[in-house]
Amino acid sequence: MAETGGITVRRAEPEDFGRIETLLRDIGELHRMHRPDIFGDAAVKYSSDEFAEILADAGRPVYVACGRDGTVIGYAFCVIRDIKETKLLNERREMYLDDLCVDGSFRGQGVGSILFRHVSDEAARFGCTSLELNVWSFNSPAIAFYEKMGMKPRNTHYEIRVGDGGDAAGGGNGRLKLK
Repeated sequence: MAETGGITVRRAEPEDFGRIETLLRDIGELHRMHRPDIFGDAAVKYSSDEFAEILADAGRPVYVACGRDGTVIGYAFCVIRDIKETKLLNERREMYLDDLCVDGSFRGQGVGSILFRHVSDEAARFGCTSLELNVWSFNSPAIAFYEKMGMKPRNTHYEIRVGDGGDAAGGGNGRLKLK
């Protein structure tokens, strides 16, 4: 457990799910709002049973940031990934930051930075050589935050909408037209 400026970061416990579920719902809604073509109407990413399974898996640490009164105000879901050596890739261990969220009423107060630094320290403690994540291009506040934390883009994932998929922004079908 680590404490900085009245914010405590610790491993999540089963009792934390109720508060985490609220934050997961908020993040799910953000994603659905921007990409309803990809994200469905499921209320949250994990059920309480799935959360319990994650907590039982040593390779999937979950951390929570708690305010002075002990209330969970942020979380980070992580995955330790061991990459095996291939003809193309070097063997390495990385920590994948699957999901990080801070309660909206606490954003801009350093909670995300404290949580992110804790995750980064834990990645080093686990013997990881990198901390990696994906962020959706519509989430400019998250992109700015991760860049402020020192992260750099490694690769970019592109898409083009084809067939009857339409356009995520609602402006036309987004299909490639060849002449």
